[in-house]
Amino acid sequence: MSSESLRVALVTPFSWPVPSAVNQHVADLARGLRALGHRPAVVTSSQEPRDLNRARALSRRPGEIGVELLSGWRAGKEPDSRLLPPVGSGPLAPENGIPVVPLGRSFSLPLNGSVATLGLPVDITSRLERLLAGACFDLVHVHEPVAPSLSFTAIRESRSPLVATFHLTPIGLLAYDKEQGLLARFFDRLDGRVVTHPRAAEMLGRLFPGEYRLVPPGAALTIPAEGERAPGASAVGGGAADDPGGRSLLYVYRGDDARGLKAFFRALGAAFPAGIDSVTVAVHRPSAELWPPRREPRRLRERVRWLDFADPGRLAPAYAAAAGTVLPYLGGEWLLQTAVDAAAAGCPVVGPDLPFIRHFLAEDAWAFRGW
Repeated sequence: MSSESLRVALVTPFSWPVPSAVNQHVADLARGLRALGHRPAVVTSSQEPRDLNRARALSRRPGEIGVELLSGWRAGKEPDSRLLPPVGSGPLAPENGIPVVPLGRSFSLPLNGSVATLGLPVDITSRLERLLAGACFDLVHVHEPVAPSLSFTAIRESRSPLVATFHLTPIGLLAYDKEQGLLARFFDRLDGRVVTHPRAAEMLGRLFPGEYRLVPPGAALTIPAEGERAPGASAVGGGAADDPGGRSLLYVYRGDDARGLKAFFRALGAAFPAGIDSVTVAVHRPSAELWPPRREPRRLRERVRWLDFADPGRLAPAYAAAAGTVLPYLGGEWLLQTAVDAAAAGCPVVGPDLPFIRHFLAEDAWAFRGW
């Protein structure tokens, strides 16, 4: 291990097993840091029994087993298996070799017809305080630090240098507007502030003045060899997803997007786009298990094809085959990630008439290519 390696805590407010654009960003960042020789560890919450059992075992006193195991990871050893996430729990696999430390239970909160699953400081604060003090991280990087949440609590409890990334998810937009006074008292502790889009810097700069650095999310697409089928993706429903015939649009279903997909199908039924022969709906398997997508209306059955995928990195062939990508129809937290993925694959995008989309199409798409 290099003497310049950093021990970085990546703190997410959202339940790790629940599909989330923020958690996907954290996982991609962790893999990137690991590839550069750093020692990241994800700090999170969960509602799954196997994760909660791990949380209790890792925080058991005396000695704080989790802190002891992380000391070996900091020193350059491979992570102990007790630090690694179970198979199928969240966007990191055990073979990625990155510790994922659950501290306690997450809770579901209704939000504008959707649900946000957050780690709240109910049974977590004391565990977080002991972890941050004992693990001696060089840097604590919190994501979407809404109050109350695990990320916000980490700002209060950390004694290490602090960086925050603001993703402006729906719950983030609501929290930063409603809790401006509470948040401002703690945001002065931040040593660095990161946004994923220029408009976020404009909005947050009005609420919490300061310097914001733009770091767009990455598009970790795997480009297959000529003629190779993407592993982890299979055609479901009607037709062969990788051979739709004619010009096709792509719609990527991730997260709690059932209402968006329903609205998209309604628009297709009213006026199918001229010059387009079919639509491919790529369905993220973990998302579909929690939020099953509605099937297409009968009148669209011959023109809608379905693609099942688990690893978003394997969607490059789907973007390459599409005449265009339709972004999440009602917006939402996957909007930016889908736009970035499509731009990196060289696929045109069309989306809802939102300020971010207008800005992205006018100025930003080129900046995301090659990430």
